[in-house]
Amino acid sequence: METIPVQHLPNAFRCALEMCAASGDRTKARLMALIDHYLKACGLAEDPHRSVYEECAVAHAKRMYSLGAAQGF
Repeated sequence: METIPVQHLPNAFRCALEMCAASGDRTKARLMALIDHYLKACGLAEDPHRSVYEECAVAHAKRMYSLGAAQGF
């Protein structure tokens, strides 16, 4: 699957990536919790493309922050 560029992700996913980088643990579990929070806050919890966007956000986090198995990626 081709990764969607960060600038084309919905705002909820971009905010989650930024918050994951800015503070706290950089783990997959925290990123997924932030994504869930922002999707609920934006009213997008039932987005039919959510899983595709989640996979892309995880791939971006892994690459941008050099994360691996120790962080759950």
